[in-house]
Amino acid sequence: MITCMTYDSCKEEVKGLEEMMKDEAAFLGNDEWRFLFFHKLSEFLEKLAGTDLLDLSCVDVTQVEVIPKLGEMRKTFQQMMLMVIADESVSPMVYLKPTIAPNALLLRPYTKEEAVEVIRELFRVYLEQTDKKADEVYVIEARDGKTYLPYHQILYFEAREKKVFINTGFEEYAVYETIDSLDEALGDDFVRCHRSYIVNKNKIKKLLLGKNLIELEGGHMIPLSRSYRNTIKNL
Repeated sequence: MITCMTYDSCKEEVKGLEEMMKDEAAFLGNDEWRFLFFHKLSEFLEKLAGTDLLDLSCVDVTQVEVIPKLGEMRKTFQQMMLMVIADESVSPMVYLKPTIAPNALLLRPYTKEEAVEVIRELFRVYLEQTDKKADEVYVIEARDGKTYLPYHQILYFEAREKKVFINTGFEEYAVYETIDSLDEALGDDFVRCHRSYIVNKNKIKKLLLGKNLIELEGGHMIPLSRSYRNTIKNL
């Protein structure tokens, strides 16, 4: 699933962007998209705080308080593609900087044709880059499309109920895999610590060897079995 969040202070403009984005997504392929649209900044920020995966975002920067939030978004979602919505009241120097790094600009006033062209190019480039970065994401394939999980956002894999569950801290995804096949396929950033668990080494916060536990970012406690104890200690 591809997640795209849009904030635009103009309610009527939001409706137009929703129609154009959904049309372009359908035109470009069969991937499943999740679109979220907001015209109130507080609601957008509240939803953003509970989101751990964000592929694209379109943000209106004509309000002063939005700019610092864009910098925070870029730190959190480094792979996110960003379209900025602006007008002549805002200096480009405010948002065209490395800490924000927008990928596209929609400048008011604009025509529908101009907006469609910008959105189409943004979506097309995102899909092309996703294909090129296939080794940097775990791809979940389903009948209704694909979900791309960047490896750096995955906390751990857990085998249970004849499936493997991928935990990102905020969400959990089930796949029909085996933990053994994942153990062989995953890169060096992941390590087996239990017959049912593989953890992201970069997310390990603390080893609680006396309790046979691994503490990950966010306070997640993962069991550590004796057979993998030495491997984990030597990381």
